[in-house]
Amino acid sequence: MQLTGGKPYTFVPDPAYAKTILASFNRREIDHTFHFPSVGDEPCYVDLTLLFPVQFGCLVFNLKVDDEELWNKFGCLDYFKREIAFTSLSNELSELDKIKEARKKNRNALSEMFSLEDIHGERIQENITSLFYFKSPMNTDTLEGKIEISPHAIASLAAHAAVRSYGVVGMAARNVMDGIASTVTGDPHKGIVVQLNGDSITIDLYVIVEYGTRISAVARSVANTVKFHVEKATGLPVTEVNVYVQGLRVSNTD
Repeated sequence: MQLTGGKPYTFVPDPAYAKTILASFNRREIDHTFHFPSVGDEPCYVDLTLLFPVQFGCLVFNLKVDDEELWNKFGCLDYFKREIAFTSLSNELSELDKIKEARKKNRNALSEMFSLEDIHGERIQENITSLFYFKSPMNTDTLEGKIEISPHAIASLAAHAAVRSYGVVGMAARNVMDGIASTVTGDPHKGIVVQLNGDSITIDLYVIVEYGTRISAVARSVANTVKFHVEKATGLPVTEVNVYVQGLRVSNTD
């Protein structure tokens, strides 16, 4: 298809799976998202959710894993989601030039705003402008103070990542005192317990899983996804993600 430019590829739900697959083949974790559509010849991944209005999808380029191995070894095969993503992306590809131009305008606007405070951005070699990068003018050697991240903030990050994971219907109350175990809680924080152990994080997730999915694969998927997003946002290592499946549910097909 046009999206892949004829290069071999493997579709996975998110970057956490892409990194796992690359590592299993002793390949470096190269993120070429903002160099798309130029991805070179070395195995790398492109996070489609950062480029297009899709909720899931990541392509590992220059590395083809067949569906049988993708399911048996990595537990992340989903024909239905793959078809949905590709159908959506086939319509969005024609808008790529507009997306790139809009990102460039946003970056330039940020550059002008920060320049008023004498903060000047660094130019990063990317095909698609992503973020406004800059170095702080402060001398960090003399800066006093510290940054603390609350467990509640980490729980919010974990909840956001968990409910977007493959096979997860929602978060559940973590014990019968909080409500019926198979009921999806309106407050996702009730389905998450965060423990800060010095400079590391342990997370317990209480989830409701889609009926008919492979529970072990869903648990592995949500654990990988939460670990990836929390570590990326906080810069702290997540040493454990424990997944407790509190019930199964059939999604509304209407």
